[in-house]
Parts: sequence; C-alpha cells; structure tokens
Amino acid sequence: MAPYDQFIMFGDSITQGMYRPGGPAVGALLQDTYARRLDLINRGFSGYNTAHAVKALSKFMPTPDQAKIRFMQVTVEDFHRNLVKILTHPTVVAHQPRLILFTPPPVCEHILEKSDREKGFTTASRSAENTKRYVDAARAVGKELDIVVVDLWTAFMKNAGWKEGETLIGSKSRPASHVFRELLFDGLHLTSRGQQVVYDELIKTIRLHYPDQVAQALPTVLPGWRKAPV
Repeated sequence: MAPYDQFIMFGDSITQGMYRPGGPAVGALLQDTYARRLDLINRGFSGYNTAHAVKALSKFMPTPDQAKIRFMQVTVEDFHRNLVKILTHPTVVAHQPRLILFTPPPVCEHILEKSDREKGFTTASRSAENTKRYVDAARAVGKELDIVVVDLWTAFMKNAGWKEGETLIGSKSRPASHVFRELLFDGLHLTSRGQQVVYDELIKTIRLHYPDQVAQALPTVLPGWRKAPV
C-alpha cells in the first residue's frame, strides 16, 4: 500500500509538545480530524532555532517518491533569512505543499521569571517585547513569500483581552494575566487550553484558505468497513 500523504509539523519545543498528555493536544486533535486521510508527522526539536532547522531539514524530509507532503507547518524562533531558507528549501518545494506559517505565541514574563530561576538563569530568557519582534518577522515572511500565516500571537492576546496600543499582556510592565496562566504553563509552552486555541486557529485557516483540504473533503484511504476488501 502506498504511504499516506503527510501533514508535517516542523518547529521547536512548542511543536515537539503538540502531543503532550493531560488534555487536548494539537497533534492528537489533528490526527483524529484527518484519520485515514493524512499522516500527522511531528518534527519538533526542543531548543532548536531556525539556524539549526535549516541544517536539519534535509535529514528527515522525504523525497516526493517516498511520501507526498500535503501540508507543512513551521514555527519561527530565529532570523528572517533562515525562515525564508526553510520555506524555500528544495526538499520542501519538491512537494509543492500547502505551507502554513505560524507566528510564535506570546510569552508571560511573570511565569517565566520563576521557571527561569529554577533553570539557573539570572536574567529573563525571553521578553514580551522581543517575542513581538519575531512575530512581526513571521508576518513579514508570510507576506513576502505569499504564504498563509496563522497569527497565534494575536489569537492568544485576544483571548486575554488585549487591545492595540495597550502595554503588552505578558510584560512585567502590567499585572499578570490569569488567562495567560491558563494558556502557558511555564510562560512559554502551551497548556491543554493553549493547544486547543492553536488547533482551532489552524482548522479555521485551512477552511478559509484551503477549503478543498478540510478533512471532510478528502477521500479516506481504503473504503469503509461495509466495503472493506476481503
């Protein structure tokens, strides 16, 4: 039997955690949604930035004759030029996949401060303001390459009630957000509620930009049990 077409999730520790147990998880939700239609492949690498990702890409990306990539999801964690290299890499382009670029979600400095101290950091590992710069870079790359962008940052900020022009939620310049505590368990990585937000935004994006690729529009691999081969 020929392999299923693939939906590859490629990114950092946030992507790696998309099968995290304890509640809804993006990977598990997507696998259920596309059951018998697409294979969900998680290629999240904790601690990797886009400079590492450029070098790692060719080590796991199949050739089109081995498996066809239908979707590819990428998160940004480093520089604009590396993100462009990933999205235009020959091993990616060969599949002509429907690319979906995710912005990073926001961070919560209040929660990060505690987890950073426990890891031995003397200064904050991330800030709300700096994360926003990477969000803007992801948006810019999406526009430059005409690639669909799922703006997780905005989705999370709206969940927390943020409005344009206000001090960023998650910054220590304003009180801690109880909503962020429900979305980010360590100030960076996603809780089950945060995973649900990601899944909902992704499915909404597929319906809007790739309506022919919603699960219900795709044929199943092999017929249902009433017509199963004997």
